[in-house]
Amino acid sequence: MAQWEKVTNGFCDATFRMKVPLGWIVRYSYRGLDGPVAMAFVPDPKHAWKLEDEEPKK
Repeated sequence: MAQWEKVTNGFCDATFRMKVPLGWIVRYSYRGLDGPVAMAFVPDPKHAWKLEDEEPKK
């Protein structure tokens, strides 16, 4: 089952992403989780979008 992941690389705390076929669904909630919501599809067939906490440590 797909799950929302918090985006932690400098975006608002109310921004999340969900891995879907051929890319990501990105959800932004204005004024926290109870505010208006905007969603967009971000094409990324290879799911190359890595967050800071997913990057290998040097």
